[in-house]
Amino acid sequence: MEKDYYKILKVSITATQDEIKKAFRQLAKKYHPDRNQGSPNAETIFKKLQEAYEVLVDPEKRRRYDQIKGYNRNQRETEHKEEFYGFWEFFQTQVKKRRKTPVYGEDLKYKIEITLKEAAKGVRKNFTINRFEVCPSCNAYGHPPNAKVITCPVCHGKGSVRKEKTFFTINQICERCKGEGKIYVEKCERCNGLGRINVSRDISVNIPAGIVDGTSMKLTGEGGKGTFGGKDGDLFIVVKIKEDPLFKRLKDDILLRLPLSISEAAIGGIIEVPSLEGKIKMEVPAGTQSGDRIIIKNKGMPKLESKKRGNFIVEFIVEVPVELTEKQKELLTKLENEIPITHYPARKEFKKRKKQD
Repeated sequence: MEKDYYKILKVSITATQDEIKKAFRQLAKKYHPDRNQGSPNAETIFKKLQEAYEVLVDPEKRRRYDQIKGYNRNQRETEHKEEFYGFWEFFQTQVKKRRKTPVYGEDLKYKIEITLKEAAKGVRKNFTINRFEVCPSCNAYGHPPNAKVITCPVCHGKGSVRKEKTFFTINQICERCKGEGKIYVEKCERCNGLGRINVSRDISVNIPAGIVDGTSMKLTGEGGKGTFGGKDGDLFIVVKIKEDPLFKRLKDDILLRLPLSISEAAIGGIIEVPSLEGKIKMEVPAGTQSGDRIIIKNKGMPKLESKKRGNFIVEFIVEVPVELTEKQKELLTKLENEIPITHYPARKEFKKRKKQD
């Protein structure tokens, strides 16, 4: 049985494009395999709907289909044929006159590693990339100007080849000669006929202060070069921030975990600590415990594209000495006996709760 695409989509032969689209959407939604997993016929029906829609929604395909089926949508069939073949005659003429098609340059990606301090201050980075550019010897044509020319053996000089489809025949640009109808026997020695050469280029980029790890920056037109009017590709710079041995980034804040000795934590005092901007002095409160923090406002990372900054956070870690000598143990024991439990708030609270248990 021959397929009737109008009956499959349940539209008349005079249906408009909007009516065809509307009918297809409704039926496709109804018979989509994902919504009819229990129906063995849903997938078959859905494929028929797609096939019918692809023909009827395309004016040229639909016109040819109507001619084959003998349908007349209020126009004479001869008029359809004249318009249809007139179109292909025009197309063939244009193919023969075809010039080189614009070719867009490819986008490139390059990864740059910077330090956390460079990310905090901003930095200018210079690097080298390899990219394709127009061959200066042949100007992207791939052959010398006086190269010998032969007729394309595939299209026989037409620049196009005929392709048989289900209900019609179309002309496509010849892949061998790229629509020119002729082939150049000699290749450009510099690019080997490619029309482009791979070259190294020095690139410089400004990385703004406060940039986030993994950020991609686009340098417009710095990718592969286009040919015959094609747009140049872009270069995408992916910024990777190295892990810092001292500082940890928490969004726009900077965290420093600072170890203290028992005496430093117990007595307190003024100490120097490193920061992204160099050494700064700060006071350690007497009786500082592990986990206590001091927050210094506006000394963290700059906020990208803003004058504001995050905070600098110093977290103290009270370190207990290890590998003590016998004498050192004896001294610590004497010191421990001299300090009453009232000077240990956490131990005092623990013992209190233990008695209540």
